[in-house]
Amino acid sequence: PIAVLDFEIANTNYNSACSVGIVVIDGLEVTKEDYSLIRPPGLVIDEEKTNIHGLTKRELLSAPCFDIVWTKIQHYFNGDYIVAAHNASFDVHILHHTLALVTEPVSVDFLYFDTIQYTAPFCRKIGTSLAERLAHFDISAKQMHNARATAELIIQATKRANVKSVEQYLL
Repeated sequence: PIAVLDFEIANTNYNSACSVGIVVIDGLEVTKEDYSLIRPPGLVIDEEKTNIHGLTKRELLSAPCFDIVWTKIQHYFNGDYIVAAHNASFDVHILHHTLALVTEPVSVDFLYFDTIQYTAPFCRKIGTSLAERLAHFDISAKQMHNARATAELIIQATKRANVKSVEQYLL
């Protein structure tokens, strides 16, 4: 299965995760969705980031710290799932920097791919932003978390490639 990952950050620090969304794709179906707010270290929230994701200090004040959230999502990073994200290097950096802050040191080893490259064969004259790719595939992102929208993008690109699974298309 594929675990589509999307972090939001509270400020310019890579360890300031303030939310995480994970959507599981099995075959060409979404089978599970997880979303958690995360209380960022020091509760430092940049207004610029709030303008992007809409999360405020008030909402994050009662959110669990990453240690707690990690116990709920760590199974996605044990090698059983292939992880995907739009601009994956960003989300993988956030994960590694945030993991550096957990109480017990954690090392993860997982395969991942970036949906910018995954959709590139179908988007030769299209920009790389998630919004541009969703529009190109005629996917409405209204009322969808970015992880869900990215999962829909992967499913549509896989169907357009005329293969039966994401794993087959990756091969």
